[in-house]
Amino acid sequence: MTSKDTQVALKKLREEVSSNKVSIKILSEIPMFMNVDGPLETKAKEQKKLGEKEMEIELMIEEERKNKVVREYEELHPPVEESCPICLEDIRIHSTASVCYYYSCCGNWTCKDCSIPQIEAGKLRSCPLCREPIMESLRVYNRSLEKCVERGQAWAQFQLGYKHQAGEVGGRVDMKKAIALNNLSAEQSHPPALSFLSGLYQKGVPGVIKKNPSKSTSLMKKAADAGDFSAQANYAAICFQGQNGKKVDCSQAAHYATLASYYNKKCHVANAILGFLFLNGNGGLGQSANLATHYLETAVKVNPNSFSGFASYNLGHALMQQCEGLYGLYIFGYSSLPRAAYWTRKARAAGDQHAKKIINNFESFEQGKCAGCQKKESVAGGSFNVAVVARYTGFAAKNVKL
Repeated sequence: MTSKDTQVALKKLREEVSSNKVSIKILSEIPMFMNVDGPLETKAKEQKKLGEKEMEIELMIEEERKNKVVREYEELHPPVEESCPICLEDIRIHSTASVCYYYSCCGNWTCKDCSIPQIEAGKLRSCPLCREPIMESLRVYNRSLEKCVERGQAWAQFQLGYKHQAGEVGGRVDMKKAIALNNLSAEQSHPPALSFLSGLYQKGVPGVIKKNPSKSTSLMKKAADAGDFSAQANYAAICFQGQNGKKVDCSQAAHYATLASYYNKKCHVANAILGFLFLNGNGGLGQSANLATHYLETAVKVNPNSFSGFASYNLGHALMQQCEGLYGLYIFGYSSLPRAAYWTRKARAAGDQHAKKIINNFESFEQGKCAGCQKKESVAGGSFNVAVVARYTGFAAKNVKL
């Protein structure tokens, strides 16, 4: 959708929002004690439509913001693109380590879509570029990899370095050779090598490399600026959490999380960070329960345990903010509390201590008001009691006496 098309769509949606607000204002004049099956439910339905349209508007505006961030980034850091020799598609070879499949026989590559399916199906017997037989022996493969290293190919330097670290060359681990090869690869700004070295400097390698958090952060940023979306997400997390000696920087966290989310919409780390920043209005992003819910839901769909339950915990908060801002009260059948409680429980299961405390207190409070629960020995922190859900959904089991 072009910028002009977006503006036309936004204008139409805003007109529909105005119409919804007029209807809601009229319904608001009806006394609140009216039965939920009457005007109050009609109002809730209008509010739900309003919420859906407002979400659509915010998502369109957010898409424009992300596009602007990416345009400005690519002006400063032009992406490295090469054409796949088979399908001729332009590939951003630094976007992720798995975007290309390299052949050690000739040192050339194809995009993953032109090689991986054939390999997985067992149909690729020879290199599609030089027609040499695919090498199955590890020793033969390592020798051909060494030839690529001699030619100065960054991807081969990284891969052979990884094999030295894993003990797949000569049957022993050689961290000095692994680091030396990755240094050569990093000099050519190969993102996987930069990320690998960042990890080593973060923790250090006894007798080989000293711990250096500042250098670790610098290398990760270089990988992020080279276009690797995994590095962008990792650097966003460093800025967000204040790791490796770097102070918390929500603006930088928002910037790199936006890039990572744009290039990889399923990146749960980037989406979790953006969700939190929109929830609290940090990092130059305006506070928005709608966008917070959008990003956090995207994060937990990929990984419910993202940030050890952090994303699930904040999704619970975002859902409650969204509900409160839309309805202003809990209406049976429209409340977000059951969903919020579900994700808070997920956060507790993932180890989030804030979620654990909230759920334990909430269960104890609600169980104290349920005659059925008082007859049993209930332990806070156990299964989420049906009395809690029943109070906010309007559906109670026979043994629940509210």
